[in-house]
Amino acid sequence: MKPFPLAIFVTMLISSEVMAVDYYVSTKGSDQNTGTTTESPFRTVAKGVAQLKAGDCLTIRGGRYHESVSIHDLRGTFSHPIVIRSYPGEKVVMDGTRAITGVWKTHSGKIEKIKLEEDIWQLFHGDRMLMLARWPNADLYDGSVWEQDETWGHGSAKSAKGTMVVRTEDGRPDLAATQKSFTGAAAILNIGKYVTLSSPVLSHEAGSNSFTYDGSHESLQWEPLWNSHYYMESQRFFLEGHLNLLDSPGEWHYDKKSRDLYVWLKPGMRNSGLS
Repeated sequence: MKPFPLAIFVTMLISSEVMAVDYYVSTKGSDQNTGTTTESPFRTVAKGVAQLKAGDCLTIRGGRYHESVSIHDLRGTFSHPIVIRSYPGEKVVMDGTRAITGVWKTHSGKIEKIKLEEDIWQLFHGDRMLMLARWPNADLYDGSVWEQDETWGHGSAKSAKGTMVVRTEDGRPDLAATQKSFTGAAAILNIGKYVTLSSPVLSHEAGSNSFTYDGSHESLQWEPLWNSHYYMESQRFFLEGHLNLLDSPGEWHYDKKSRDLYVWLKPGMRNSGLS
């Protein structure tokens, strides 16, 4: 009887080799297809992934795929791996964005707006991520967002827990110069022993270089800082989340209550390319 288990093992091994399947996905396919040939591919990557077993291969044709793919409990083996790949010579882009469609209206000047049905947290024009409106202005693509002396606000030694007084010496950004109120904005604060937190701006008057915020955050350990150089270097912040901050091409703002999206596009950009 000893050879019997061995015979079963060999049979199973041969069977697993025979059962290995090549699947295909294409933006021109259909999830009703067999998915086993380039002439009959699936439409979605999720459909293809759902078919995979040890030894199978999923080949994705070039294109942009707007979908969510969950890979859970998918197991190959050392000798029979599961392979997911792009078609040779073709570029596959997994795109989590959704095209923004609807009727755009002029808000003011070059700022347009549209009402959305779903909340958003990032905005793209093609493959380029646009900058959320903020003060001071900065951009990811030119690297200015990392230039903290020029593109971050700085607190002065007059600041206290719950109150930010802006330091403007040495050409640093001047909040009062905007002549706008930012009450209700979100302050992204890197303060108090280098703690970083987000807090709503509780009060700020147009033309003022100070504002109040909620200083009760448990992680904020505020101490009087006698060393002015240390204080200057350790109190940095920027503001976002307010329509008054939208003052530059390439920026956007989203009002979560009204679900209005506001955008100031750069020259050559069209709102039809937003997602």
